[in-house]
Amino acid sequence: MKKVVFILLISVSFMAEAQRPTPPDQGLTTAQKAMLKTKKMTLHLVLTETQSKAIYPILLGHIEQREAFKAVSGTAPKTNRFEKINQRLDAQIAFQNDMKAILDDTQFEHWRAMHKRQLSKGKRRNLGPRNRRSH
Repeated sequence: MKKVVFILLISVSFMAEAQRPTPPDQGLTTAQKAMLKTKKMTLHLVLTETQSKAIYPILLGHIEQREAFKAVSGTAPKTNRFEKINQRLDAQIAFQNDMKAILDDTQFEHWRAMHKRQLSKGKRRNLGPRNRRSH
């Protein structure tokens, strides 16, 4: 009986590990990620060639900054949380202003709606049993 329970426990843990999804951009360079993101935005927002060329460096810088922030966030002390949040929000405001300067009004509104959906999807994804806050 103990052997059956042990084998069942091992098999369930392997199945749970096998179902963990891998991120779609794993193993890509920042330039490749920026290029793919630019092409997706070109499709969704119907960008012109000049808009695509203007957005690519902005996305490249944004992705590099986000990856640097992720790398530092795990090693940095928790005491400067306000500064980290403030820097992240400043970067988001600058990114939004850059996008507003490149896109026309209808494209910008469509981009904001698309961006809100992505943010809410990320928030829903982080509400697993380990990440829930107890009130």
